[in-house]
Amino acid sequence: MSTFKKSTLASLVGAAALVTAGAANAAVMVGGENGWEVSFDGNVNQFYVYTDVDGPTADGKSDFLMGTPDEKTSRLRNGLLPAFFSFNVKAPTTNGLDMGARISFAPTTNSASAKNQFHSNGNGLAGSGIDLREVFFTVDGNFGQVLMGRTLSLFQGKAILNDQTLFGVGASGAPTGGGTTLGRIGYGYTYPNFNSQIRWTSPDLSGFKVALAAFDPSTIDGLGMNVVDSPRWEGEVSWANDMFQVWASYMQQDVESSAGGDVDVNGYNVGGTFNMAGFGVMASYYDGEALGSALTFTDLGDIVDANGDELDSDGYIVQGSYTFAGATKLAVSYGESSIENGGTGLSADLDSRSATVVGLYHDVNANLKLVAEYSKLETEWHNGGDQEADVFGLGGFFFW
Repeated sequence: MSTFKKSTLASLVGAAALVTAGAANAAVMVGGENGWEVSFDGNVNQFYVYTDVDGPTADGKSDFLMGTPDEKTSRLRNGLLPAFFSFNVKAPTTNGLDMGARISFAPTTNSASAKNQFHSNGNGLAGSGIDLREVFFTVDGNFGQVLMGRTLSLFQGKAILNDQTLFGVGASGAPTGGGTTLGRIGYGYTYPNFNSQIRWTSPDLSGFKVALAAFDPSTIDGLGMNVVDSPRWEGEVSWANDMFQVWASYMQQDVESSAGGDVDVNGYNVGGTFNMAGFGVMASYYDGEALGSALTFTDLGDIVDANGDELDSDGYIVQGSYTFAGATKLAVSYGESSIENGGTGLSADLDSRSATVVGLYHDVNANLKLVAEYSKLETEWHNGGDQEADVFGLGGFFFW
């Protein structure tokens, strides 16, 4: 017997309702007996993405996140989200404990602009990939919930979950590359990513929750920072009801080099949403040191300066939407990420990246969503000059 339910935002992106609501909300129940339940959920999405990148500035600067300067590119690919296929298992309640587990596979439909999946594009194989985003189990009781395994991080997690480009394209990133697009990664938040962790979430106290987690620590690519003698720590406090939610999250980790020296990576994010009578607003702000401009713990010349001192960075998003006829949402947002002067390498002298996004998102039914989206991207450098790109996305999702 199969039971179909409307897919939730949380189950779609992989931060399953096991994490955000304390109970699995899978789309299809496939079986179970003696109190056991087995189910699965997921999506497949596909977009036509057209990217038009301006040429470099007068002094030759160009932003690698935009793609090749002065080039127009057409792709058929995934949006910010890959496809998902997720398995959920729930054990019978025993001695007051509810136990469950989730495993999510996240494949992509597109290769890196190569007809042949195993063709080399000069940067490794260009084939489509499968990203194992989630492998975790949970134990719920009167103490709250303990989660152990791999899932979405706490720091800036709610920023990406409430971003309109989650169901769209946003920035295309390297237009000819493989994998997904960027959404607002680097244009209003840094990527939270999916990481191994042990997390405790408090019981729901009239909408108020606290979450604390120890994460598998990360080295910093490209800086020789490879000594990690303590976990990365992340935490979040949130308060929500049917009309609004507010949150604050943080992250901190020290990384050392065996040759001497260390980098303290830290940051915080605050934000909130409010929805009433079809209207919705969202705002998010982050600030920190050594966070980089897009991908935390991956040095693109935007983590430390030439002296090894941590660079300050911050960013924000403001977003408004209106849902009409109960099924069609028009959303407009602006977001920006800025970084302190002093970067080197690919992001040398980078000042800020900003994106204005206009999108129309129509639910044909509970299982089919159609999307049309336009993004205007701009990069500015501290010593002057800017570069722009236009990105158009047209496609949709099938959920189960």
